[in-house]
Amino acid sequence: MAVNFATALRTHLRGKGCLTFASDTKVHIEAINTYYYPDVIVTCDERDRAFNNFVCYPCLIVEVLSDTTKAFDRVDKFADYRQLESL
Repeated sequence: MAVNFATALRTHLRGKGCLTFASDTKVHIEAINTYYYPDVIVTCDERDRAFNNFVCYPCLIVEVLSDTTKAFDRVDKFADYRQLESL
């Protein structure tokens, strides 16, 4: 599901200067010095092009919920993601 969504986003955003990642790139939340691996990340910020394996300024984060992770994703991760001013 995440790969299909990332592929659709990548196609839609082609030529707009944005990058789309699926599950293999970390988001760094500098305010709380935390990293997560979201299912899909989109960044349109030029500053993120300087990093090889993480994003600091995402404009979209997608988490695919499962029974085993949905509580953590909806509560803890969501609270942490809200520390990102770029969202």
